[in-house]
Amino acid sequence: GTPHRGAELAALRIQDWSYGAFLGREGAPAELVPGDPIYRELRRLDEIQIGVLAGGLADDRGYSDEIPGDDDHRVAVEEARLPEQDAFRLVPLGHFSLTFDRIAIESIRRYLADASFGA
Repeated sequence: GTPHRGAELAALRIQDWSYGAFLGREGAPAELVPGDPIYRELRRLDEIQIGVLAGGLADDRGYSDEIPGDDDHRVAVEEARLPEQDAFRLVPLGHFSLTFDRIAIESIRRYLADASFGA
């Protein structure tokens, strides 16, 4: 899923030499770190409907040992949630599979048609 308020894995990786060499440590890479000042500027999205689709294992461990709680290899399930969300669905997929897997695509189609992920 999308880390709507930052990702703990980004906070761990931003100090790595390879992360800095390829992505840098300022701008967008730094904005992925929880607590970045950009998050204070974001307004709530109460006037629109929001559905959140997240990947994970529906357990307290997830795919990655580096991320606390359930996760999709890159983003914790709790990092994908939004307080304003109207619907939420957890699917048994990794981070990159969320973009092309049939389960994810059908979930998004259903949400766009009905503003619900269904049962």
